[in-house]
Amino acid sequence: MSWQGYFSTVWDAYLSYAKLVVTNSIDSDEEVCVIADYFGKPKKSPNYFESEVAGCVGKNGPNPGRVFNACMLDSGSSLSLQVVDLILGGVRHSFLANREPGAPRDANKDAISLRIRQHVGPQILAASFTGQKPRYFGVRELTP
Repeated sequence: MSWQGYFSTVWDAYLSYAKLVVTNSIDSDEEVCVIADYFGKPKKSPNYFESEVAGCVGKNGPNPGRVFNACMLDSGSSLSLQVVDLILGGVRHSFLANREPGAPRDANKDAISLRIRQHVGPQILAASFTGQKPRYFGVRELTP
């Protein structure tokens, strides 16, 4: 799926998807800090990641949760973000491999994808699911 038909810039798509994920992930009475992988803001855009995402509140409960802080870091500065990059890459690769079976495959990404599936349960990662055991892990397919 392509963002071009829905957003004027990739930055607008990034902000929109970030806010969608955050808003749908905050539980009632929960306060979260969002740390995202750095993505350069275009000079022409008046929208900043930190203020856009910090304005998110949850959808559930009488006292929906909120974001108390948001920031972006270069993944090279944080081992945790590097791990998230690897996991996201494995899930994304699984989506593409499932949707476009004839597309060239990367053996390293296949190995990461296989390892994720072995630890979280589903046979394919190319569908929305949430697993509670052995560790919480969820995949959501977002549409514009």
